[in-house]
Amino acid sequence: MAVAWAGPSASAQQAEGWTQAGADASHSWSSPGPAPPYRLAWHVDVAPGGATGKQGLSQPIVVGGTVIATAPDEVLGIDAATGDVAWTVERMEGPSTPPAVADGGEGGILLFTEGWAGHQPQSAGASPSPPSTASPTPSPTPTPSPNEEVDARLVGIHLATMEPAWEPLTLGDVSRSGVAVEGTTAFVGDRTGTLHAVDVVTGQARWTAEVGGPIDMTPVVGEGLVLVATRTTRNAGSAIVALDAESGEQTWRAEPTAQGPSAISIAEGAAVVTGFDLPLESFDLTSGVAHWDRGSPVGGSLQLIGSVDAGVAVAPDTLVVAQRQGLVTAVDHAGDRRWDFAINELIARGSPVIVGGVVLVGTEDGALQAFELETGDRVWRGEEGSGPARGVAVGADVIVVLRAGASAGLDAWVPDPEGQLERIESPTVFDPASALLGLAGALVPLAALSIVLARWFGDRVRPELETEAPVDPLEPGDDR
Repeated sequence: MAVAWAGPSASAQQAEGWTQAGADASHSWSSPGPAPPYRLAWHVDVAPGGATGKQGLSQPIVVGGTVIATAPDEVLGIDAATGDVAWTVERMEGPSTPPAVADGGEGGILLFTEGWAGHQPQSAGASPSPPSTASPTPSPTPTPSPNEEVDARLVGIHLATMEPAWEPLTLGDVSRSGVAVEGTTAFVGDRTGTLHAVDVVTGQARWTAEVGGPIDMTPVVGEGLVLVATRTTRNAGSAIVALDAESGEQTWRAEPTAQGPSAISIAEGAAVVTGFDLPLESFDLTSGVAHWDRGSPVGGSLQLIGSVDAGVAVAPDTLVVAQRQGLVTAVDHAGDRRWDFAINELIARGSPVIVGGVVLVGTEDGALQAFELETGDRVWRGEEGSGPARGVAVGADVIVVLRAGASAGLDAWVPDPEGQLERIESPTVFDPASALLGLAGALVPLAALSIVLARWFGDRVRPELETEAPVDPLEPGDDR
């Protein structure tokens, strides 16, 4: 394994910060960090590559003063202050899945997966896609051939020395889940539906468990449980599976309303699930019994007005999701709507992130937007580059954004003392006074137009009826 060095040493790093996908093991997507307004501090170009020419970076993490992300054939460590590449670690080419850093040694242990199952995906002779059309997401995992050799592994590196922490652990199949860490245990899922629990100090497997379907999403850990979502296959639908984190014994299994669950977060005794066809669904963390689901931004069980292909950000009294079609929605932990903001722009793949009192959301037009957590008002919007913003991670004094398209790579936003905040209510907020004025203004010309049209239409289509003239009730009749 080769390690390339440039810039500051990693020895000063500590295993603290945004250490894994979702910020932490429970996937709160929430962290202390700098408040807006921001300015762009640096951008690092990382062109998509790999066998297909379309693989880009994983969701980034931020540990100490270093931003870390997985590329198809290496792991990058970037100085968060300058944007300089501090180090790179070679890896066998494989899906660009999120890394994690666990406590261990002076600087922590970097964990990442690598390798395909016996072969790399091929691009069928096509030339690599240009950066302007490439997306920083893993290429589809290839279908294995019978009895093919498996060469997918979990790797551990001491960040203080950049030396291997232990011999790479062979997994049962290709992993696209990324690595979750709780304490001294790492959890990794693979394509066959095997969940691996690994001691991060020794690199030895503590247990493995079969969950009945491919695991594509990062496991979630909290309150003594590890939760995974299985992907729908020809033989089985998707499921949410809870296992005892110590033993691997299955605790419960539930079928989500969402046919395509995309992420899980743990929030106040509940497993909160987002999906491609349902924004939010809550299960009791102890029993797996469904609490509630919210299929529309105004509550109830209406079907989705948009899809969620990212996670849910968790605050003490609020859950926030971002729907692909451009709606940011906040509900309380009982599922009751608090607010929503219609961005009216496509929301990029990547979860909303809570930083102090604001919610950060990246959009397909390349913007990073901040919404006040309490009210939902937009308080800041920044746009740099020309590629979609597809993921956010938070450091002590930096906001890191994963970018796709022509500007594929990483952006760093830092506080801007000279920047300006704004306060814009959502277009979805109902203002009774404005609504009545608008209604009155619209009704007057509408009424006039209706009269004109009625007369014009009536003159042309009204039949000629031979009837007596109607009697005016105010005039005396003939029998007087």
